[in-house]
Amino acid sequence: MRKTNVRLDFWRISEYYMVMAEKKSIGEIADVFVGLNIKNYKDEFSSSFSKDQMDVKIISISNIDSSGFFTGDFQKIKDMGDRIKNYKVIEGDVIVNSRGRSIKSAMVDSDREGYVISSNILAIRIKKEYMNSISPEILDIYIKQGSAANEINKKSNASTMLVLTKEILKNVRVPLLSEEKKKKISSLIGLYREISREIDESKNLLSVLSSNIVGMMEEE
Repeated sequence: MRKTNVRLDFWRISEYYMVMAEKKSIGEIADVFVGLNIKNYKDEFSSSFSKDQMDVKIISISNIDSSGFFTGDFQKIKDMGDRIKNYKVIEGDVIVNSRGRSIKSAMVDSDREGYVISSNILAIRIKKEYMNSISPEILDIYIKQGSAANEINKKSNASTMLVLTKEILKNVRVPLLSEEKKKKISSLIGLYREISREIDESKNLLSVLSSNIVGMMEEE
């Protein structure tokens, strides 16, 4: 009998549960806020202070890679206390770009807690009463890969350029799962992210090694 190779597709398995689940809009299950418009505070945040006083980092679109990991150097501003506290993210927030060629989102980890998001980013903070039904991991992946991605692209007229407003994002519907399914899928997503990061790091290492080898050969 001929053997059939079956490839388990993580996203399709997850999507099966999500399609069957009850759904609510992001505006119902979470608070959504827009980032800080740095241009409005350019003089105040830069000219009046030395570099040593710039102690709050800013997350821009360029700091989110295509896999949803944070990358690159972060611009810094002076901590202005209450004036910027509403733009700071905490661990578990999910951030998504409001403009760009495609959807980019990321889950804020403990290392990025307290960072300020720029005005081209929207942040989603799941309300406590819904944390048993949807996790930041699921929300992040659903925005990038799930039906929500199609809904965002359609509503934001993303044929050439994504223009995602706060109101569009708040009306996007996301799945609410049983606590058991939420834990299982979140665990799988965590494992997937860990493996993806290791693969990316391996690729970077191979690239560095390749450059070094070429450099050594050219010196001969």
